[in-house]
Amino acid sequence: LPVETTTKLHNQLWVPGIRRHLLTANHGDGNARPLLSHLRTAAMIVIGYFTGMRGQEVLTLQPGCCPEPLPSESGSGHRINIINGHIFKGLNTGDVPRSLENATPATWATISDARKAVAVVERINEIIAPNSEWLFSDKTGNAPMSAGTVQKCMKSLVAFINTELAPRRSASEAFSVPADD
Repeated sequence: LPVETTTKLHNQLWVPGIRRHLLTANHGDGNARPLLSHLRTAAMIVIGYFTGMRGQEVLTLQPGCCPEPLPSESGSGHRINIINGHIFKGLNTGDVPRSLENATPATWATISDARKAVAVVERINEIIAPNSEWLFSDKTGNAPMSAGTVQKCMKSLVAFINTELAPRRSASEAFSVPADD
């Protein structure tokens, strides 16, 4: 496609160009825009990693969950990034609530990268799920993504990294994601 790629990874273009199948092929979440889905999946990982949220807490985040950073009480000029969401006590690890019933509001302090990841997903959702009340919605936009869909998205992202990105690197094994045995 006539799209210039300029972003670099270790001084190499991350991809030499964007091929049509990366824009139109079906993806694990039912979305027909795999690059956006891969980015959304990567953002999900970043948010979970930098906040310490459980999977169901990440999946039930809602648009607007990141208010402006708060000023530090120390007067140092530092800002505190927070993400507002919900916790669900008593759920099994793999269960994803389909509503906020029985949820307790919670706030996580995080770093700016998690805040940026939320902003990226909000922009993606303007395209793929514009009216959803969930940051990570299912393909209908009416409920959070299921654990099974998340698993498909993760596998699809790993496959993309291992087949499209890692082979383009001089030390491709260093960029590959190992199999999840």
